[in-house]
Formats: sequence, C-alpha cells, structure tokens
Amino acid sequence: MYLLVHSKKKIRTINMRNHNVLIIHLLTNKKDTLVQSIDGSNHHFSFLGVKDGIGQLLREHARMEDTEISVDGWQPIQLPEELFDEFHTSPAPALQAMAADQKQPKPIREFVSALLANGQEFDNISFMKSSYVKDQSAFDDIHFFLPVEEEDYIWHLDYQEIESARRVTLQPIPVRSYFQEIERATIAYFTEE
Repeated sequence: MYLLVHSKKKIRTINMRNHNVLIIHLLTNKKDTLVQSIDGSNHHFSFLGVKDGIGQLLREHARMEDTEISVDGWQPIQLPEELFDEFHTSPAPALQAMAADQKQPKPIREFVSALLANGQEFDNISFMKSSYVKDQSAFDDIHFFLPVEEEDYIWHLDYQEIESARRVTLQPIPVRSYFQEIERATIAYFTEE
C-alpha cells in the first residue's frame, strides 16, 4: 500500500472488450514500476523495470500479437465529430449492416467491424499524475485506439483537430510500431523530471 500511496505518475490502460484495467505505477526510485492488473474485483501486482518491456506488457493487455503488417498506401479516415459520435450511439444492427455493405470502402468496413467487436468503445492508454492523499488525478495525455485483431493493426484516434476543425482522424498503424512508440513515450514520461 505504501508504494501505491507514494506513486505520483502512472500509466493506465483500459481494455474495453475484456473489461480489464492495467495500471503501471512509477515508484519513487524512478527506475521501477508496480504493475496493478485489475480484473473485476481481483487485483494482481508485480514489479517491472521502467525499461524492461512496458510496451510488450501494454500490447499483451490489449490482446494483440507482436506483428508488423504493412500499411503503406493506406489512407487515414477523417470523420466529422458528429459522425464519429454517431458510431458510439448507433444501434448495433445499423453498424452491422454498414460493416457488411460491400459498397462501403474496406477501411470503413474494417473500422466498423472492430468497433462493434469492442462494444462500440475505444481502448485507451492514459498518462496520469495523481495523489492518493489528496484523492486527485490529472491526465497529461490520452491515446485512444481500436484493435483490429483479425488484421493485426490498430486504428489510432487522432483528435488534435477536434477543436479547430471539428473532426477526428483514424490512422491505421501496425501493432508492433504502435506499441514501440507507446513504450518510447512511456519511458520519456517516467524519466522526465
């Protein structure tokens, strides 16, 4: 309990399909982490060095294989904010029809199929600072992504233009590349002052 109370920085990831949460708490020595795996009411703990495979741990939590398919030539999908929001609230049968409609572009069909398989929600990886004593948390960064298990890639949600252009971009990224970048960002976050 002492380690949890004194941990300030953490990475939290939520697997929407399996309803599991993984929290990686940076320990005060800034070299090690306490990994907290939450499955329902069960909590499991282990230790992992900051530079000892956090990307692999996050990938395994997302239930993705360590693969690197080519997405060269694939185009990102840009959606107006309103249309993107409708994907979360539309009835599943309407989305199933869209996923099966061969008139729809293949990327849209694959995105909709993956969204349905994930309960019409995105998984996320959050970079957070918190204080157990003050019962406060602040998010420094959040990465939303949608695993496409059958095809071994991820739709990364880029929401940087949500304010200025009222749109989001869904970028297809190979699994290995995605989690290698997340690992680099995690190490930088945990080792910065």
